[in-house]
Amino acid sequence: MKNRMKNLTIAAILVAGIFGITEAQVTEVNGEFSSDITFGETTSFSNPYTGLVLLGDGWELSTNLSDGNVNVEEAKYSWSLTEAITLTFGSQAEPYGLAWGLHRPSNNQFVSAPRAHSVSEGVGVSTSALGVGVNAFYGNDTYWAARLSYGVSLFGINSTLGLSVNSNDAQLLDVSKSGA
Repeated sequence: MKNRMKNLTIAAILVAGIFGITEAQVTEVNGEFSSDITFGETTSFSNPYTGLVLLGDGWELSTNLSDGNVNVEEAKYSWSLTEAITLTFGSQAEPYGLAWGLHRPSNNQFVSAPRAHSVSEGVGVSTSALGVGVNAFYGNDTYWAARLSYGVSLFGINSTLGLSVNSNDAQLLDVSKSGA
């Protein structure tokens, strides 16, 4: 109970402090909170994931609360060169695979995590036209990653096919589908 109150206090201070500092500059705040409840001889609660994402004009700060510490997941700034080309600077997700599940309760047994996620410091570029998307990243220690994807929507079903590669000789071919 004491740790839960400590975590709640830290989260409240974080939110209040960020709103005070960036009062007019934060345009969107998203949060994800997960709690596992175990019933048995005793009822117990655990918080496997508590995350907060702050978005502004071209910037994003993603954090999570773990063991009483605030951990920065991503801290990035995006600059649109044209309507179709965007440069991203800072700590960001590697463009490897279509799924990105870092900002969700990944330890919750009812939510699947499709793969491990890498966040690195560097420069990313992304563009898309006619359903084709290209994402590339160049980071620390000459690390690079790239993803080519194609998306099509027919009969209310959205499908995306992606091919990802990186400098560690990893290759991934994946498919994503969603629909109403």
